[in-house]
Amino acid sequence: MTSRRILSHVAVAALSMAGAVGATVLLMKPQSRTAAPAPGAPSPHASPEARGDGGPAGVYISPARQQLIGVRTAAVTTRTLDAAIRATGTVTFDETRVAEVHTRVAGWVDRTDVDFVGKPVTRGAPRFSVYSPDLVSAQR
Repeated sequence: MTSRRILSHVAVAALSMAGAVGATVLLMKPQSRTAAPAPGAPSPHASPEARGDGGPAGVYISPARQQLIGVRTAAVTTRTLDAAIRATGTVTFDETRVAEVHTRVAGWVDRTDVDFVGKPVTRGAPRFSVYSPDLVSAQR
């Protein structure tokens, strides 16, 4: 992946986490001691669809609460991020695609056609040659 795509994924993850934290704060905040809504009436914090005003489904946060928790909105734009993100990791092989080759004769590997670990190979292409004294004597 390119660094720009990674940075956009990191930005989306950060915004998602910020939204989750804000929703958690709203849900855990004790309710005020004002008059309770009538039985069967939807919560004032319910989504617009649940309240019946035909808006899209989702979490609804009143403008007053948005002000309290510091929600900010901005238009979506494409731009480069100023901060560099450095991460460590380990690159490994897909072990489900690794195969072992067993020879049916005693001997040793004489020559290898695969020079380094991770070199792409195709089905049927030679990987190595085996020298076997038993096979040599059988051929004579």
